[in-house]
Amino acid sequence: MFTFADLMRQAQGGQAIDNLAKAYGLSRPEFDKLMGTLLPVFALGMKKSAADMTSPAAFAEMLDPDKFRAAYEDARAAVSPAATEAARLALEKMFGSGDAASVLARQASAMTGLGVDVVSKVMPAMAATLFGGLSKELEGTPFAPFLKTAKAGDAAAAFGALGNPMRDAMGAFLKGYAEGKPGVKPAEPEAPQWPPGMEGFGKLFEAGVEMNEAGRSFFEQWMGGRKG
Repeated sequence: MFTFADLMRQAQGGQAIDNLAKAYGLSRPEFDKLMGTLLPVFALGMKKSAADMTSPAAFAEMLDPDKFRAAYEDARAAVSPAATEAARLALEKMFGSGDAASVLARQASAMTGLGVDVVSKVMPAMAATLFGGLSKELEGTPFAPFLKTAKAGDAAAAFGALGNPMRDAMGAFLKGYAEGKPGVKPAEPEAPQWPPGMEGFGKLFEAGVEMNEAGRSFFEQWMGGRKG
């Protein structure tokens, strides 16, 4: 499976980055810099949501193919009001509130030198594209029944939809994220043992790009103090 950066590079027939940059009046280097700032934060947010399975519906909503698949496939869909509004709401749930998304936009603006307005517009379009790619990657995997059941908001039933050894591997995967929250120093969790064909699953929620240490420290502390 692919990292977030891989999915963005492959989206829309390999043209998503150029398409989004053009749609919002950015040069390719400007967009690359913004993407390099946002993808690690999206990865942190996704991991936080995955670890907090008391609200599985919110997690499943971010990977809803009905809302986001078209954004991954088509440039016009990615910047459409329907996709960007759905992504904006998903980001609010992922980060805890609309105010949190605004903080993210302001910090990303400060880190990239781009205006807050343009960052605020690009962020949901990028998220919609990414979420569409994630939903495509998970389609047909043992994780798909989990997402379908999780949309109803029943965590127990969602985990029940996973068969073993997938259930055990998923439990270890989420446990590792939960124990890796900022400010906590647990014992090193055991690596999940994925079923055949799913060995790359843990890579899927990785950004695939590195944020500078100052930025990572800020966002980890900020997200560690938020209630998702």
